[in-house]
Amino acid sequence: MLLENMPTVPHPKADIYYASDAELSGGARIEIANRGYTGKGYVSGYYDSSTACTTFTVEVPTDGEYFISLRYAAGAAGNWSSDRVVGLSINGAEKEDIPFKSISPNWDVWLENVQKIRLRSGKNSIAYMAFTENDNSDCINIDKLSVWPFYENPSIDAIVFQRSDYSVSEKYSIDTGIYEVDSNGMQSQISSIVTYSSSNTSVAVVDEIRGKITGIMAGTANIIAKTPEFTAEASVTVLANPTISVDCDNKKRQVDPSTFGYILTPNYDVPDSRMTLLGPLLNRETIPVQTFQAIGDLDASYYAYEGSILQRYLEAYKRVRSVGYKWYMLLGMNPSWATSSGSPIETFENKETKSDEQQARFKQYIKDVLQYFKDNGAKPDFANLTNEYWTGTEKTFKGNWEAVREVYPDFIPTVGPGAVGFAGIPDYYIPFASENNITLEGPCWHAYWVNDRYVTYSQLKEWRDVIAQYQEKYPETNGKYIIWEENNAGSKDPTDWTRSMANVIRTGVTQNIKGCLEPRNANGMSDLITTNVLEQNPAARRPLWWVYYMFGLMSGYYVDIITDSTEDFTAAACVDINETKIIFAKNDCEGLVHIKLGKQPYLGESIKADLYKIVYSENNGLKYQYSIPVKSEEELDITIDHVGANETWMVVVKKINSTPSFFFPIGPDDGEAATSKPTFTWSKAQDATSYTLRVSMNKDLSNPVIYEKGIIDTSYTVTSELLLEETYYWHVSAENEFGSTSASNNTVYSFKVKANVNVPGQFGPYLPSVNAPNESVTPEFKWSVAYNATSYRLVISKNPDMSDPIVNVA
Repeated sequence: MLLENMPTVPHPKADIYYASDAELSGGARIEIANRGYTGKGYVSGYYDSSTACTTFTVEVPTDGEYFISLRYAAGAAGNWSSDRVVGLSINGAEKEDIPFKSISPNWDVWLENVQKIRLRSGKNSIAYMAFTENDNSDCINIDKLSVWPFYENPSIDAIVFQRSDYSVSEKYSIDTGIYEVDSNGMQSQISSIVTYSSSNTSVAVVDEIRGKITGIMAGTANIIAKTPEFTAEASVTVLANPTISVDCDNKKRQVDPSTFGYILTPNYDVPDSRMTLLGPLLNRETIPVQTFQAIGDLDASYYAYEGSILQRYLEAYKRVRSVGYKWYMLLGMNPSWATSSGSPIETFENKETKSDEQQARFKQYIKDVLQYFKDNGAKPDFANLTNEYWTGTEKTFKGNWEAVREVYPDFIPTVGPGAVGFAGIPDYYIPFASENNITLEGPCWHAYWVNDRYVTYSQLKEWRDVIAQYQEKYPETNGKYIIWEENNAGSKDPTDWTRSMANVIRTGVTQNIKGCLEPRNANGMSDLITTNVLEQNPAARRPLWWVYYMFGLMSGYYVDIITDSTEDFTAAACVDINETKIIFAKNDCEGLVHIKLGKQPYLGESIKADLYKIVYSENNGLKYQYSIPVKSEEELDITIDHVGANETWMVVVKKINSTPSFFFPIGPDDGEAATSKPTFTWSKAQDATSYTLRVSMNKDLSNPVIYEKGIIDTSYTVTSELLLEETYYWHVSAENEFGSTSASNNTVYSFKVKANVNVPGQFGPYLPSVNAPNESVTPEFKWSVAYNATSYRLVISKNPDMSDPIVNVA
């Protein structure tokens, strides 16, 4: 089917067949969630499917060879994020396996797949089908099919713009490209003289020789390119430069540093600082601790470790509490003695399956876990009564509520039911709670999946309002929270997550937890960091980690904002005593951003605006850009120039006469090996005049071995050697004449002094769990991977200092 020299895009005169008009079968369906489709929608349904099929009926005038080009998207799909293979059948013939490239995890990146096939005169069927069971190696979305004839002796028969449509901001310019096209669709550099014109010069003008478009006024126009033989057109949309209007006096609610969260407790091979720098996030965890210490909970294989559930669960809780995080507790999965399915998951369907005896056992199991928690001084911050339909529905929901209240008479917010999709349980059990005299402090839902990018403000507001109306109708259920418990959007773009998180704040959704999608990365705090045991740095910070860090810097009160652009431009803002922060996500076009601060609280004081941007850097992903002097008037107008398409920025409007701004440690990285005379580095704190470094052999930094004040730069090299094989802790503070600022959240880093720093990387223990009872006399020992390790040594002793080992094997 392939030619050596194939066109890569459709011929401009090709016949077009939209997937939304094709015959769909096997679960294929029309969706409109992702942008960029050209028909009435695009076809999806190939995710986790072996039967989805899209069949086009095309008509050609003669028998012969034709090119077909399928416009498709192939973003990240669960356990598959690379190239795909999709079945192609012509007129019912046996399918052929066709490779499809995947160049982005996002599902709004559209590509063309061109094939050369033989068609007969009249109508023909062209079918693209999934054929593998649940591995998603054949998962694509389909927009349209283009068909045009093949010629043995092609000739130039058209010119075409590089793109069919362009977007540009007012006062900004973009370049265009124009190509010659032969009758087979092969493009080449144009050899003729081209002149350009605009259909509406009040909207956009174009350089008549070079083809550069400049936006004049918001609107649409056509750009025309002409040669002596041919004419081509492209549309241009000119976008107004967006404005964020911040009402500093309209405080919506106090900033909650635990607004956002992730699922699954990180193991000990994730350094503490990867957590503490983000502030007190929500750590959502199931009973019996999904993947903590390398034990899953989605199938019955975990039952082999059932005897240590209580100890392992408590250990995970202590791990989280030690860094100041909150414990969002999911009351499940099923133990082996209280399941109707023989599995930790009861069912994926919205139906009750437990017998009365199994339900009574499950309630007692939950009570036993909660009582063990209570006996050990532990208390959840939230108790999620059911997760989707995994352990049951209303009967389980009510039984778990009773279990919580019977063990913890003091208040713990109960939340649920965590349905699949916002409308999975349309009333969120709120009327049921009312009828049964139980409370539901936080109705919650799971929504957005691998094909989705971000939630728009209007969509999230609609969701929030539905639950708020139920809470108003049933006040006796004690509704205090509105929780988007699991956002499983497949996008890994930091700006997409900025959009969703900003809209959570804007709409008044009180908590939002990111789902975990990436294969082999379950230990990565919902993919904020890399822990997939495939890459050497087991806790590398991704751009999304820096987005969480940025939102963790918000303080004071969330305030009301208005944006005047498309839904992909959104923002959130907070006002505090000395500074106001505005976080925004730019729309899909480079341009200006205007920020209007109404009734700003620093009237009459010297102020400025510091600008930061999310960048792709593991060690400094929230990077300072520049500062803008601001005249302190009641109404401020700040203009930021040259903000790139789909960039994330944070603007800090602050008093000049205030302590230094935020900053963070860099190296030696937390938990790593260092030389005996290491160099300490940290990011720059704006307005700092000096820094103080403390290095101690104690985590509380008492009795420091280095206490260096007045450091001017953002680094310091030790002059006297530290002790080999000892662990040290270090911390930095920034100072100026108005006071001092500690590294974010008073974060402390550690390192171990080594004669050679190329030792194996840090790793952590898995099994046996701490204080696990009834272990075999031949117990199983497990630990995580240490990179660069060639072997491991296991030491077992009855003594805490590991003296007199009874096992010492390498």
